[in-house]
Amino acid sequence: MQKTEPQQANLQLQATVKQKIAVESPQTEEISQRKAMIESSPVIAAQCKLTSLIANSPQQAAQLKFINGIHNSPRQLAQQKFAEGIHNSPVMIAQRKKMDSQFATAQLEQQAQVRVRPAMQMKQAVSMGGGAPVQLYTYNAGTPETVTVTGSGGAVVSFDETPSNSVSYSTGETYVRSDGTGTTNPAAWAGVLIDGGTNNAATQLHLVNMEWGGKGDQSGGNIFPGSQSLNGHHKTQENKFRNQFTATGKKAPVDMTYTCSTSNKGYSTHTFTSPSTGGKAADIPYADRTVNVNVSDDTNGTNLFNEDVATGKGLLLRDPG
Repeated sequence: MQKTEPQQANLQLQATVKQKIAVESPQTEEISQRKAMIESSPVIAAQCKLTSLIANSPQQAAQLKFINGIHNSPRQLAQQKFAEGIHNSPVMIAQRKKMDSQFATAQLEQQAQVRVRPAMQMKQAVSMGGGAPVQLYTYNAGTPETVTVTGSGGAVVSFDETPSNSVSYSTGETYVRSDGTGTTNPAAWAGVLIDGGTNNAATQLHLVNMEWGGKGDQSGGNIFPGSQSLNGHHKTQENKFRNQFTATGKKAPVDMTYTCSTSNKGYSTHTFTSPSTGGKAADIPYADRTVNVNVSDDTNGTNLFNEDVATGKGLLLRDPG
C-alpha cells in the first residue's frame, strides 16, 4: 500500500527526532535500550516467577505452620506454665521475701555503723609501740585560767593554771602511757606563789599524772600550784586509780574516767600596795585548793570512788616588787 504524504511526513519526523536524540544524548539511548532488554529478558522473568512460587509454595507454608505449631504446642505451653508456677510458688515467694529482708537488715546495719563511726573517732587511737595494742584512750585537756599579780613597785607576773582535767580508758586498755610530759623549771609563778611549808616556789601539780599522758607545760591544760604536802596526799588517790587496773597486764576492767578538779582558790589577780614603812608588802597566806578525785565506771554508770585529797601546808602570795 502506498503511504499518503502526511504519513510519510510523520515517519520522517519521528526518524529525525530519534536521530537527533541519539546524536545529542547517546547515553540516554543506551540506557533505554538496556532497560528494554532487561525487562524482556527470559532470565529475569524466570527468577521473578521462581520467587513467587517459593513464597506461595506448599513447602513454605508447611514450614511456617510447623514453627507456629511448636510455639503453641501443648508441650511448649506446659513448659511456660511450669516455669510460671515455679516463679510464683510459695517457696520462691518466701525466698524472695527472705532476701529482701536480709538486704534491708544489711542496709540498717551499715547506716548504724556510719552513725557510730563519728563517736568512735572522738577517742584518740594511739599506738604504744613495741607490739602493744592500739588504745582508744582519751585525754581531755582542761582550760587554763590566767592569774596576774602586780607588785608594789610595778613588777607584773602572769601565769596559767588549770582547775580541772580528766582521762578516759576503754575496757582492756593498759594505763601506762608514753606521751605524758614533766614540768619545766622554774615555774611560771616562781617568786609569787610560795609553798607555805618549805618557803620555796609552789609545786607544779599534774591534775592527770604524767604516767597517764598528762602534760606538764604551763599551757597544756593540766597544771595547778600547790604545796609539796598536798602533792604527796594526792598520790593516795592516784594509787587507788592504778589499783583499778587489776586484770592481767594491768588493763581496765571496765570503761573508766579519772577526773581531778580543784576548787576554793583563795587568790586571784592581785595588786600589792607599798607599805607605809617602805619595802615590799607582806606575804598573803592562802590555803591549798580543795582537790577532788572522781573515778567513774562508764560501763555501768556508777562511781568507783569519789574522794577529796587531804589538805597540805598551804600557799603564800608574795609581792614581786
